[in-house]
Amino acid sequence: MSGVGRRSALVAASALVASLVMPASATWRR
Repeated sequence: MSGVGRRSALVAASALVASLVMPASATWRR
């Protein structure tokens, strides 16, 4: 079930990137 681990890691990385990019885009939009 290594696929589940990889998927979980991908989801976690995606969430981390989103949390970093969303505030940045909001700042740039200003």
